[in-house]
Amino acid sequence: MVYLLGFIGLSAQLSLAAGVGALAGTKLIDNAVYDPALRVLYNLFREGIRSRASAFLEGPIKRSGGVLGNAVTGLAVWIGSAGWVGYLALPIAGLWLGVAVVLWRLYPSLLVGAASRRGSRGFDRLPIQELLDRNTERVLAQRLVSPDPEVCRVAMDLCSEADPLRAVAGFARAARDAPEQTRSLLVSGLDRILEAAVADPFMCRSAAEDLEALLDAEGGVAALDRANAVQGFGRLTHDDSEPSDRERLHRHLSENDPGVRLAARAALARLGEVELNKLDASLVSTLRESDAVARHIAREELRALLLQGDPEEDGPAFDARLAQLAGLLDLEPDRAAAAEAMADVARRHGAAVTKGAEALIAHWDDSDPRVRAAALRAAGFAGLTERARAIVERVDDDSDDVAAAARDAIVALGPSAADVLLVELTYGRRSRRDAILRLVSEIEVGRTALLSLYTRELDDLRRTLLHRAALEEGAISPIVLQRLDERLEEGSHAVLQILAALHDDESISEVSHHFRRAHDSRRRAILIEALEALLAPDEKNAVVPLLDDRPLRDRADATARTLGTPIPPPGLAVRNLREDRDELTRMLVHATSDEEGAPLARSADLGDHAQMLEPVDIALQLRRTPLFEGLATRYLLEIAGVVKEERYSAGTKLFDAGESGTSMYLIVDGRIRIHRGQREVAQIGAEDFFGEVGLLEGTDRSAAATTMTDVRLLRLERDDLLALMEELPAIAISVAQELSRRLRQNLDQLSSS
Repeated sequence: MVYLLGFIGLSAQLSLAAGVGALAGTKLIDNAVYDPALRVLYNLFREGIRSRASAFLEGPIKRSGGVLGNAVTGLAVWIGSAGWVGYLALPIAGLWLGVAVVLWRLYPSLLVGAASRRGSRGFDRLPIQELLDRNTERVLAQRLVSPDPEVCRVAMDLCSEADPLRAVAGFARAARDAPEQTRSLLVSGLDRILEAAVADPFMCRSAAEDLEALLDAEGGVAALDRANAVQGFGRLTHDDSEPSDRERLHRHLSENDPGVRLAARAALARLGEVELNKLDASLVSTLRESDAVARHIAREELRALLLQGDPEEDGPAFDARLAQLAGLLDLEPDRAAAAEAMADVARRHGAAVTKGAEALIAHWDDSDPRVRAAALRAAGFAGLTERARAIVERVDDDSDDVAAAARDAIVALGPSAADVLLVELTYGRRSRRDAILRLVSEIEVGRTALLSLYTRELDDLRRTLLHRAALEEGAISPIVLQRLDERLEEGSHAVLQILAALHDDESISEVSHHFRRAHDSRRRAILIEALEALLAPDEKNAVVPLLDDRPLRDRADATARTLGTPIPPPGLAVRNLREDRDELTRMLVHATSDEEGAPLARSADLGDHAQMLEPVDIALQLRRTPLFEGLATRYLLEIAGVVKEERYSAGTKLFDAGESGTSMYLIVDGRIRIHRGQREVAQIGAEDFFGEVGLLEGTDRSAAATTMTDVRLLRLERDDLLALMEELPAIAISVAQELSRRLRQNLDQLSSS
């Protein structure tokens, strides 16, 4: 329309003022309408052709249009005069206006079609609100009463993402008029919106009246729909109730369906006509019953009471309701819904629901991604900082919902998770680092929070040093000592990174990165001098003694004097580490040592062929293998997660020369004969490995392998290792270094012979 008016003005009076006005109007439309509209338009294309379509429209079409416009303008001026430009452009602008009107009329149908192909959340970087205008909402409201469930579902998804109040009114009106095949969809959608708003409820008188009409409709309504409708009616009118509303709810108390009776009783309790302790008793008894509809309503009302309650004011009643919800987590049919309810309650009340969050964390590894996602959110909202590392490890989970929940939990933990993020950003998986980089910018860490982080990380680093010194001469498993050494390195890096943020000085961060690669004393001494110049005196006195090249015992003695506490005896150090805040350390200590630090008999050492190896056993075997002995414990456990244990009896041929090979084997116990035909190449035993060429190159086997005794093997597949190498470059570096060392040995042997 603006283009059309502009050309009309130019045609009526060709002047500088008219030209400036037309140009200003078109520039405004380009920025305010055209560019935002293109983002909407591109989202209507099928996902597979969206990028090609946008490139085609922005490239050849736009440039061709510009060339054509310039050509027509030049031709008009050449044939006639400048005034002809306006006359020639008028029909083109009118045609474009007609196309725009047609597109505007078709837009709701195009939007529904696009949403039905990929769901309402499948639009690129656009909130649903930006895709909807009032005309589109009116068209979608008509689609809500469609007898086609798929059309109805898509319209519901789009409407529910926009204004909740308008969606409630539309869903209630559509449920009143909809055919039976889509009525349940609409009532369930209405229930979801009201459940999402239960902590901050809103009223809608028209929706309540439509639900009344639905409940009075002839032909009846399904049990769950009827219970949800009564529950929705009570929630939409409870602050604006009339005597007739109360009478209706009292009538529902006498119905046969227990779910309807419970929904009415809960609504009357909100109106003050039923005592809360009686409602609590009804919820407890209902949750013990087998009626699915009644249990559904009871779970929702229990969640509502917790969200609307106050832990301090309600006291024992709140705790009892929280315990009741936590008890549902042990019941398979109720677990997912109860877990999501617990996460919502944790979001609302934070640390006040720590006990409930801990009950949910017991299902941390549940097979249902809804439960895992809820456990992550509950841990974050309840402020369980000891779970920060475990939460960070889920930010790249295969399930999008679980990964999103981990990100929500980290943002909820805020600055208290910053130190874990800093360590993971340096040592974690590559895909995990990408997700963490985005999170770091979302967490606002003020100076006070950074100082608190610095103090906590420094204290943890000092305690780790004391525990490492205490166990230096003990019988503790070497893998535990390795983990403590890694924590000293990780902790030093985290402390320096926090100091870099405190001082806003990239030089400190750069020195920290160089420390990770500095293995000779001269280079470390230079870096320490640089740190001493960069840090404040108190920071220098606290940090530098932890990083210098003195023997471990000397550094620990100095730290003990600083803290005013002696180095703990080995038994106490082990007991402390069994309760350490680092989950990986706790796991390794529990798996390898008793409470006094004495090594436990490992299944890998017993030769018990009936017992399967645990991940720690596999990590210990990998650590004894030259190919992986230089890896950090977290990387050993990553590989242990993809290794397969296999057992074979004596005389079994594992593979023959010339066969295709894509796996490597590590021998846990037993002996293997490597041979070409009848000629023996080698005999190998426990802690040896073979087949590494096939693992890395995927080529045919150069020799055969046959078991000489009963054997237990660990098999590592090529695809699994390559995937880990891509995510964790440290694994690739370690493998390359070991293979280079073996190649150098072979060359030395050849040259000497």
